[in-house]
Amino acid sequence: EGVAPLCVDGPGLLAARQLLHGDARRQGFTLDIAAAPYVLVDGLRVDPLLYDGRWQFNLANAGRVHLMSRRASPADADPASNDRRLLGVAVRGMWFGGAALALDGAALGEGWHAWEDGWRWTDGAGELHLDGIGVLEVDIALAVPGWQAPAPQGASSHIALQAAAFQIGRKRA
Repeated sequence: EGVAPLCVDGPGLLAARQLLHGDARRQGFTLDIAAAPYVLVDGLRVDPLLYDGRWQFNLANAGRVHLMSRRASPADADPASNDRRLLGVAVRGMWFGGAALALDGAALGEGWHAWEDGWRWTDGAGELHLDGIGVLEVDIALAVPGWQAPAPQGASSHIALQAAAFQIGRKRA
């Protein structure tokens, strides 16, 4: 007993999704494909360097390691898609300490989707079983576009005012 007919597939669903995407864009939302990868080692963040097309992470002590990235559902970015999986990045290859890691091997733990089309997707938090010290290199083939909210009006001036108020307060103390 809804106010509109229930539509779960077909042209009606596509039209509704296209309408929602248009509304999001008019409100200033954008689709961004930046992978933004980083690694968590025992809960500590390690940011990468991009060198020769590969993301490199210097791991001083490989413990509990997760390849992290933004994640999104392809269906959220593409009105015509029915793929509802949460995907992070599609990894084409990985190396640790110069040795190749098999994308279907024991080095990959939870947070990885099945092999497909020459790569393996993470869910945004792909676990890696690594031992020792070394450089983790990751060749990322794809990232799923995700919606980015518009910057709040006057956000930078608001932050500047907070910083100025903090400095004034410190001088008085």
